[in-house]
Amino acid sequence: MYQSRNKVNSPITWPRVAATGAAGVLALHFGFTFLHVAPANPVSQQLAPAVGLWMSPFFDQNWELFAPDPVSRDTGLLVRGMTGDESLGGFIDLSTAMLERKLHNPVPDNLHYTVSSASHNLLSARQDLIRDDSVLAAVPEAAESGLFLSEELLEAAPDSLRTAYERTVDAIVQLAINAVRAETGVTPDAVQVRVVTHEFPRWSERADAGVGEVAYSDTPWLTADGEEVIS
Repeated sequence: MYQSRNKVNSPITWPRVAATGAAGVLALHFGFTFLHVAPANPVSQQLAPAVGLWMSPFFDQNWELFAPDPVSRDTGLLVRGMTGDESLGGFIDLSTAMLERKLHNPVPDNLHYTVSSASHNLLSARQDLIRDDSVLAAVPEAAESGLFLSEELLEAAPDSLRTAYERTVDAIVQLAINAVRAETGVTPDAVQVRVVTHEFPRWSERADAGVGEVAYSDTPWLTADGEEVIS
């Protein structure tokens, strides 16, 4: 009996699809990681929003292993909410609870890093923007601005810095809304964020745990869209 010698294509299998997808994700990750740590170039600047969204907060690079630098400050995050003109209570301390959860759990989740990164990213994005030469040329007093930057400052900033700052504000507002909702059972119309910064003294002066300076930085009341509430 004649048997066809035509080659039969092997069917597509789920393991093959999964392996292909995993290889694609790894290629994307390593490509974005390279752009994140490489010196600034036209490609990394053009893709900065996408790279920043992918890398932060879980894939940020930390080179302190190779260049040890004692921690000089610690930041904490507090939030509160309101509906209409009614406050939903005082500030909720997110950082302390998350730190306790991390220290006393042998298999901790990433929520502590999410909270700590939110405040760090907001401060860093603000600092990068107010130190930019084009911003300082347009608004010489930019360095005196608070935690929440004005539209005048944002308009003077390069698109990449403005996008990075606005993205950090959006992220921290959503984090605040979720925290207030979880604490009170009510979805707030607006939230306020307070970043507590503890500046440590020089390493040789840290024997006394009470030594150091604590500063508070508040945003105005912000809606879910990151817009300031005008009373």
